[in-house]
Amino acid sequence: MTPVAKTVSEVDHSGELEDLYRTPECGTVDVVIVSGNIFAHSEGIYIDDDGYGKAEDGKLQSFFQWEGMAHPIAGKALLLGGEGDKNADTQMSVDEVRAKVTFITGRFLGMETTTIPGGIKVSPRIATALPGLPGGPRLPEAG
Repeated sequence: MTPVAKTVSEVDHSGELEDLYRTPECGTVDVVIVSGNIFAHSEGIYIDDDGYGKAEDGKLQSFFQWEGMAHPIAGKALLLGGEGDKNADTQMSVDEVRAKVTFITGRFLGMETTTIPGGIKVSPRIATALPGLPGGPRLPEAG
């Protein structure tokens, strides 16, 4: 998934750690499980762990939203399947992935922390409907 180009495409991938860094073009990765569970077959999005750190406050940027996720993801990402602790091919077709992804252009407004039972939740603040831009709901302004 490439937010800037607004594309979803199939890529060859070995499942090795070096490819996990190369494909989303990042130095560290994190994985978000989007279906299944880690003990059987699962589908996970490998994301740039520092995607929001690369975002420039206030500038227009490209993100993507995976269906059912609480917040948009910054940067390129790679969807892989998993069988236990091993990476595997995804069981989703490119068309199925496209149906779950919405590309967003917005302004990164920084990170927001909220105290929750047992810890702290950190979420990005992204304004997606700004003056002159069509789009979804307007998020609160920074400040």
